[in-house]
Amino acid sequence: MRDQKLNTLEAQAACCHIVDIESYFLLARITDASQSSDYQKVVDALKAILLIIQKDLKGLQSEAVLLLCQILLWDRSKTLIQSLWIVIRLVREMKEKLPLKLQSAALKLIERLKDENFYDSERLNLSFNEKIELRKAVVTLASEFAVHLPNLESNSLSVIDEWRQISERPNEFAEVRAAWRGV
Repeated sequence: MRDQKLNTLEAQAACCHIVDIESYFLLARITDASQSSDYQKVVDALKAILLIIQKDLKGLQSEAVLLLCQILLWDRSKTLIQSLWIVIRLVREMKEKLPLKLQSAALKLIERLKDENFYDSERLNLSFNEKIELRKAVVTLASEFAVHLPNLESNSLSVIDEWRQISERPNEFAEVRAAWRGV
């Protein structure tokens, strides 16, 4: 499949406990793909990271969490939206068991995006529609933190509350306003 240039990382991660795949070779391939300029390769890497974190495949969970944290903190492209949806899914599934490093990186990101994610901002390499999608993902993540991790520190709760207030603004797009769960 690699000869055909098909993205196979998600499939490799899903069956690495069945097929003898060298775990650090797989992690190196995921790392390389996550730094690619090819959107589909990055999405494939993110899905592989999700599987590794969910199932702690081959004991690579902490390395996969660290890689996802790096993506969250440095990415400014449209793959950041996919990364946020991965974190949202992990928050929903893992709740209190969400790794602290990932929790911290996600909270730093939503704090940073509070200032960077204005519709007219040039700081993010996103189209207008992608900026709406990013705001929707950030509001959803803040909502999930409020629901599933209510015992956060007060400064984290204030960031989450600020995103709730953003989602309640009457001049905000409907997609963003609807993203906040009934907390």
